[in-house]
Amino acid sequence: MYPVRQVWQRVQISDRAHTPTPASVKADLRTYSASSEPQVIEERHSFKRRSSSAEPTYDDEGRRTFYKGPIRGRPSFKRHQQSISESQGAKVVRTRAQSQVAVDTSSMSSVRSWDGDLPTPDYLGFHWRKDPYSIDVQMTDHYIELYFTHINGVTYPLFPREPFLHWVRFEKKKSPDDLMLVYSVLAVGSIFSPRAGQDEEGSQLARMAQHAVEKHRGRYTLQLAQSRVLLSLYYLSTGDSERAWDYCGLASRAAAGLELNIEENIQHVNGYGTQLYGLDQQGLAECRRRAFWSIYLMERLNGHLFSHSCAIQDEDIFVRLPCKDESYQSREDPRTTCPDSGVTESDVLNASASSALSPLAYLIQLSSILTDVLCHIHRSPYQSDTTYRASLSTFHTTTTNRLSSFVSSLPPNLAYNSFNTSAHLANDSLPIYITIHTLYHHIHIVLNRYARLSILSSSALTANIITATTHARSLLRVMQSLTQIPTDLRTLPPFIATAIVTATDVLSAAGSFETEIFTDTLRIMNGALSVMDELARCWKSVRQGRRKIKERIGEVAESGIGGPRGVRGWVVEEGLESDTGVARREMDLFYTDGEGRNVLLRTLGVEGRVVVLENMRDQREGDGIEEEEDEGEEM
Repeated sequence: MYPVRQVWQRVQISDRAHTPTPASVKADLRTYSASSEPQVIEERHSFKRRSSSAEPTYDDEGRRTFYKGPIRGRPSFKRHQQSISESQGAKVVRTRAQSQVAVDTSSMSSVRSWDGDLPTPDYLGFHWRKDPYSIDVQMTDHYIELYFTHINGVTYPLFPREPFLHWVRFEKKKSPDDLMLVYSVLAVGSIFSPRAGQDEEGSQLARMAQHAVEKHRGRYTLQLAQSRVLLSLYYLSTGDSERAWDYCGLASRAAAGLELNIEENIQHVNGYGTQLYGLDQQGLAECRRRAFWSIYLMERLNGHLFSHSCAIQDEDIFVRLPCKDESYQSREDPRTTCPDSGVTESDVLNASASSALSPLAYLIQLSSILTDVLCHIHRSPYQSDTTYRASLSTFHTTTTNRLSSFVSSLPPNLAYNSFNTSAHLANDSLPIYITIHTLYHHIHIVLNRYARLSILSSSALTANIITATTHARSLLRVMQSLTQIPTDLRTLPPFIATAIVTATDVLSAAGSFETEIFTDTLRIMNGALSVMDELARCWKSVRQGRRKIKERIGEVAESGIGGPRGVRGWVVEEGLESDTGVARREMDLFYTDGEGRNVLLRTLGVEGRVVVLENMRDQREGDGIEEEEDEGEEM
C-alpha cells in the first residue's frame, strides 16, 4: 500500500470551462450523480482494480472512461471546489457541484503528475511503477524474445541476452529506472509480433515508457539513455519520424550528460553500482559502451534523412570500440582499442586483434564516413566556387581511399561472398553482415551522386555516374540474393530501406531498352522491392519509399514494353529522393537538365530517341488512400 498523497481530481461537468489537472489519480474513478448536498467520495490507493457496477466504455482512441446515466453530447469541465482530508489511510474528497459529474481518465498517462510516487493508470493494466512481468508473464516473454531476435542481435546490441533475460524474469526489486527500460524494450519488441492486439499493447507499453522518461527530465541515468534510443526506434516503426528524431536527440543529450564518450567515465555512472541488470563491473562497462555506440549509430543511420547535424562529434569520442558478443555474454574483457580523436579509421581497427572486435565496430567506421560525406554535401551550396573547387577533389579522393582501406581492414569472415553469407545465416549474424556491405555501397552512391555540376569536368562527371551506377547495381544484387535464401528479412534494420530507395533512384534514372542490362535492372529492382515488402510489415516509415519504388518499376517497365516505337531508352524527370533534403536538386547528377542529361545518357549507352517519364504519384487520386491500401496488403 502506498502512502496517501494530496492530489487533484480531474472531473468533467457539462457546459462549463475546463480545468486541467495532473495525472496522479487512479484509473478506476467513476461517474457520480451530483446532488445539492456536498458529495463524499472515498478512495483508497491501491494498484488493484476494484469491481464496478458501471460498464466500461472507450473513446475514439481506445482509452477507457466510465459513465453512469445518460450524458448528452460531449461533457465539458467545470471549475469546482475540493477539500481533501485523510483518515486511516483513506482519502475523502468533497466536491461541490450541482450537475452530473463525469470523471475522465483518458489523458492521465500523458499529463505530468504532481506526485511522483503515484502510479499512472492504464486500462490494459500497466503501470509505469509496476513490473510488467508481474502483470502478464506470457506477454512480457513474447515481446522480449522478439526484441532480442530483431533488434538486440542486429545493429543495436545493448544487452547480453541470457543475463538480461534472467534479470527481467527473476529480479523482484526493479527500480523505477529499471521499469522504464523494461517497458521500452517491450514496446520495441511489439513491433514484430503477429499477436492479436499487438498495436494496442505496443502503444500502451510505449506510453508507460514515455511517461517514465518524462519523469526523468534533468536526471541522467544509463537506463534513461537506453530507453530514449529504444523509443526512437519504436516511433520510427510507427511512421512518426519527427518524434523518432526527437528521442534520438534526447538520447544523445543523455549520453553527453553521462559522459559516455570518455572511457574513464564508463566505469562509473552517476553513483550506480556494478550490479545493474545482474552484470558485474566488466559486463556493465561494456553495456555502457554499447549504449553510447548504439546512440551513435542511431544518429547516423536514421537521422541523416532529416539533414540535421549529429550531436556526437567524432573528435570528442574517447571510448573503446565494442567487443565481440561472445565476450560480452561470457563477461570477458578483451580490451579493444580506444580511438584517439578519429573515431574509427582502419588503422584503429587493425590495431586491435580482429578476434576481439565486434562486427559493430566496422559498421561504426562506415557510419563515420557516411556522416562526413553528408556534411560535405550539405555545406557545398553555401561555399564559393573557389572554395568548393579546391575542396571537392581532395575530399572525393580522401573518402575513396578511406573506403578502400576499410575493405582491406575487414577480417576474412566479413568479406562479402557466398560462403560467408551462408556462414552468417547459420550463425544468426546475417543482418549486421548485410548492413555493413549495404552501407559500403550506399556511401559510394551518395558520394558520387551529388556535386555541383558547374564545377565538374565532363570526364569527372562521367566517372561519377559510372561509379554510382556500379555500386547501385551491386547493392540491389545483395538485396536480390536475400530473397533466395531462407531468412526472416524483417531482422534487417530500417536503414536498409533507405539504401534500397537510393540505389533504385540512381539505377532507374535513365537507361537503354536495347540491352540485356534493362532486363537485369528490372529483375534486381523487383528483388529489392520484395525486401521492402517485408520491412514495411514492421516499419511504417518504410512504406512510402516502398510505394515510390513500386511505381517507378511500373513506369520503367511499361515504357520499355509498351512504349512508343523507335524509342531507344528512357529518362526520368524527378528523383524519388527529391523531397528528403539530402541535397539540392541542382546538385543531383542523375536528375539534371541540359548538358548534364546528355552526358548521363551517353555514359549509360543511350543513343537516339528517349521517352521522358514523370512521377505518377501526383496523378493518382489520394496518396494517403494508396498508402493505406498498401499497408493492408502487407499486414
